[in-house]
Amino acid sequence: MRPSKNLARTMAFTLGLTLLAGCQSQPTALVATVAPQGNALQQKTTEWRVASVGNRTQYLVEFTGDSIPKDFKKALAQVGGTLADSYEGVGLATVLSSHPDFEENAARIAGVESIVADRVVNWFSADSVQAMPVNGSDDSQVGSSDLTFSPMQWGLKAIHAPEAWTAGATGKGVTVAVLDSGIDYTNPEFAGRIHWASRSFIQNDGPNADNNDVLDLRGHGSHVAGIIAAAADGTGVTGVAPHARLMALKVNNYKGESNFDQVIKGIVYASSAGADVINMSFGARFAQGDAAGESLNRKMQKAVRFAFRRGAVVVSSVGNERTNYDNNTDIRIPAMLEHNIGVSATGPATGTDYDSFANFYSNSGKRIVDLAAPGGGVIITPTGISPAGFIYSTWSNHAVRQTVEGMPFQPAPYFMMAGTSMAAPHVAGVAALVISKRGHFRAQPKKVVATLFESADDLGAAGFDAQFGEGRVNAFAAVSATKPHPGRGWQNSVRFW
Repeated sequence: MRPSKNLARTMAFTLGLTLLAGCQSQPTALVATVAPQGNALQQKTTEWRVASVGNRTQYLVEFTGDSIPKDFKKALAQVGGTLADSYEGVGLATVLSSHPDFEENAARIAGVESIVADRVVNWFSADSVQAMPVNGSDDSQVGSSDLTFSPMQWGLKAIHAPEAWTAGATGKGVTVAVLDSGIDYTNPEFAGRIHWASRSFIQNDGPNADNNDVLDLRGHGSHVAGIIAAAADGTGVTGVAPHARLMALKVNNYKGESNFDQVIKGIVYASSAGADVINMSFGARFAQGDAAGESLNRKMQKAVRFAFRRGAVVVSSVGNERTNYDNNTDIRIPAMLEHNIGVSATGPATGTDYDSFANFYSNSGKRIVDLAAPGGGVIITPTGISPAGFIYSTWSNHAVRQTVEGMPFQPAPYFMMAGTSMAAPHVAGVAALVISKRGHFRAQPKKVVATLFESADDLGAAGFDAQFGEGRVNAFAAVSATKPHPGRGWQNSVRFW
């Protein structure tokens, strides 16, 4: 039974989150409540503060081309600036200055297209849910094998991942970069799977943190990584591409914060270090007319374009604000960027219907959605609301205990969550399967993207639509020689050519 639209708007939907403290223990239950009030949730833009280093403001500079002007460093010094980092081949640089007229003066340097003060944002704040703890424990039993957990991993079944594995596609030899809060590499699910080029771009992340360590102190990055490539080792969970390697790139701290320069560094580094796929399950939202937000969007675009040209398939979540961006002029970063697959969420409304659009939270709109994938949903039963529709994956045993938007988080090896953050890694995992099966697609992201689009199962309105984009990703069809939609083509090519 699905709730009516009016019921969805008036009641607080209780979404069961099961926090699993160990493979053999009873899980502790948490309840997350998605409760939009009118348009308040939809109108929320990301809070921010100006990025600085000491008493100097940090700026991002965009050049007219992809190269750094030869005399830029010298010209910069003449107007009171210092070069902190530059991205040759991308056409970006990061600079520092405490001079009050620096931005105006630096904008006049030859070859500079634009300059803007960098912003620190919480990349997860626009995707929040409210929560409260409840007493007692969930009545589900925690097993000790992948087979026992498989009923909880309905997302794998929904995208036909097991059939893709049978067809010989497992992600072997493919590297997926997870730009997030890091990965709990002590979890056996990731043993021997973390790519040597993994790196942190975050300093002072949590108490006594090693600045060079990619260890996940939030949990979000580990959850995403598990969806992509948790090992098929007979315990815990299995990822979409269980033999893929994971490049852990920490670009968010344990609070979910970072500046744009840190994310851009992660994108450029990932593609330069050989990542075949890049996943970004986070986002920021700025109002149209926010000049700085629009400028930062353009700079992120240059980084994503660079990664795409270097051969990486870029995937991102579209956000959980329940907003149709075709009816909204706000800027959503990175989902709105070209050369990036924006992913909306599906979730079961019954025990067997896996393909309902997750209208409790998922954003939509042809401006940002290219594909859909399992993100988690609410199953309405005669006795209440079941948490079985959430996405079960790995978490971090080293997560800092904190309350995020009213929800208490704590260390744990596994966790159940729902959001477009969970949908994007399903697509990233399928991209890894395609590359591993069709080796000649390596470093040819256009072919991978076209394959994902052409093989997706068309849901909702016929053809490309605002909720599902080209459709819900289909792993088996994507790696199979026989496509279920021969000749259909893909209709959202404007974002990729």
